Amino acid sequence: MPWLLLLLLLEWCVASPRINRTRNVFSAQDLRDMRTFVWSSPLVQGNTLTESFRGSGGMGIAFTNESWGFMQRAFPEFYQFARAAVTAHPEDAANVFYGNLLTADNMGEQTDVIADWHFDNTVESVVEWATRFTGRRMDWGLRVQEFLMAHRRQQCGFRESNEPEETQYLTPHRVSVLYLNSVDASRGGAFCVRWRQHADHELRHHCSQPQEGVLMEFDGRLSHQVQRLVPSGHRNLSTLKRNSFVLEQYSIPNSAARKIFGRGAQGSVYITSTTPSDGHLAVLRMNARNGDVSKLRLGQRGWLVRDGSNNWRRA
Repeated sequence: MPWLLLLLLLEWCVASPRINRTRNVFSAQDLRDMRTFVWSSPLVQGNTLTESFRGSGGMGIAFTNESWGFMQRAFPEFYQFARAAVTAHPEDAANVFYGNLLTADNMGEQTDVIADWHFDNTVESVVEWATRFTGRRMDWGLRVQEFLMAHRRQQCGFRESNEPEETQYLTPHRVSVLYLNSVDASRGGAFCVRWRQHADHELRHHCSQPQEGVLMEFDGRLSHQVQRLVPSGHRNLSTLKRNSFVLEQYSIPNSAARKIFGRGAQGSVYITSTTPSDGHLAVLRMNARNGDVSKLRLGQRGWLVRDGSNNWRRA
């Protein structure tokens, strides 16, 4: 194998602890509009992710690089962030994205960790949603996931027996985060990453505080955490918000992307929220070309809801 190709594969397959931060990407008015969207959208509800995110709320959007027109029509504030994050790296081959509006506050006598240690792998959930909406058997979704994992191992030259922990998940190549609020270190809410140092195999970690308007990027194969906020009732503190936009950026074979989302501009997007009454996950699949975003409301026909026993039903 040519040495340059080997270096590129190693860079793709081994997580890098480097974190990039860029300031002043968006104007003060842009950030105000983004914050307004977070608190005013009826789709921003409870935790749409895993139990690791028990102290958070928000909504999510899964889409492909052929659905930018839909994103601009339906979620212009999030589109502005996501487009800037992706165009900053024209060399990337990202073709599938999961956007997440992550919200948290410090109200009450106690708070939960916003996001416990985890690897991002939301594309695995998207495969399950595609299975549900298309009415396919569950083994179809399992085969798609197995194909994606085999593709990852083939690119990296790993076998299941010697596979590093970070490649045992369908992780994104890159994750971009835009902080909409600053949080002082005394109030909690730090973002932390951890990695294993190859020289001595020791587990290292690094934490930083949210700073309003900072666009942060990190390697999607890094395990990471968002720490809890200090509760307002603890020392009669003022209430505060910790809001951010997050974009997971995946590079998967186009054949798999078409199976999950459909073909081209006629493909689909998946929108996630939670039901206001009981906090159950709700997922909607929409046509990216002619879906009627003006009627995008929880409870309308087409939503699938997952209850506390992991059973799915039509809303």
